[in-house]
Amino acid sequence: MTTQTPEYKVKQKNGGIVQSIQTEISDYISNIKLFTKNAKLYLLGSFLIGVNFHVFQLLLNLYLRELGYAESEIGYIISSRAVGMTIIAIPAAMLLSRVKLKPVLLSSCVLFGLFSLGLSSFVEFGLLISFSMLSGVVFAFYRVAGGPFYMRNSSSKERTHLFSVSFGMMIMAGMIGSAGSGQLVKIIGNHFDNILLGYQYTLYIGILFSFLALIPFSIIKASAPSSEENKINLSMIQFKKRGSFYFKITIANFLVGLGAGLIIPFLNLYFSDRFNQGADSIGMFYFFVSFSMLAGSLAGPIMARKFGLVRAVVITQLISIPFMFILSYSYFLPL
Repeated sequence: MTTQTPEYKVKQKNGGIVQSIQTEISDYISNIKLFTKNAKLYLLGSFLIGVNFHVFQLLLNLYLRELGYAESEIGYIISSRAVGMTIIAIPAAMLLSRVKLKPVLLSSCVLFGLFSLGLSSFVEFGLLISFSMLSGVVFAFYRVAGGPFYMRNSSSKERTHLFSVSFGMMIMAGMIGSAGSGQLVKIIGNHFDNILLGYQYTLYIGILFSFLALIPFSIIKASAPSSEENKINLSMIQFKKRGSFYFKITIANFLVGLGAGLIIPFLNLYFSDRFNQGADSIGMFYFFVSFSMLAGSLAGPIMARKFGLVRAVVITQLISIPFMFILSYSYFLPL
């Protein structure tokens, strides 16, 4: 009988880990190959819109600060977008389950680009509030359309990976939008010796990506709603049957969103005020944040398979809390 040495056991364990990683990668690739042409086109379009979204997420607050707006006024402008998204989300979900999605995607691209153009071109407070809210309404239609679109253009086999890759594409857009726009502000601002123009022209470049999304979205072959989608309806019977489940999901997302809403929109101003960082440096911070989120999103199906969907969500949310405390209390930038 052969005795296994500790070194052999370690090698065997490491070999098992490597084999497991290779299996997961192979599984990812095989499922990506199952993506339909429509799904791939949507991923490309969402990436382009995502670049515009993340350029504004990074720069809009800083741009408004350069215009002379106070934090409270900036808060009203930013929150009005969330108000627009909230007001229209449920009606949009009911409507989009009954219509073809291609016209919605195309109109969302155009309108989101136009309202973003208004945000970066006008300086009157009332107009900025209006454009921000309208951009939120349009973006809500685009985001809500994603779920039904993927359901119509995928099978249950690759659907989890499709949603995971979709989230990953948005994060990649965030990486490019954040790092690129931060550097562009510095380059353009130095060229014109006017940092305000640096912000404004960079926002215009971001808007261009939104209009470029029209290309892949226009190639998509529209499909009609399925019979299951046409049956979607809000009724008291449905609420009585699943009201408890809806409440749990809603309150959990509300609390997470409440915390994120208090932190994320003002994180760039926080780095600017507390650590005296410029748009280029803040853009790189956002780049690394997006990179870590990308790794997490790609690991989503793996964690879901290992821990279950609910536990995977809870674990990842809890892990983020200590880092938020460090961020809020530390004055040491490298930390």
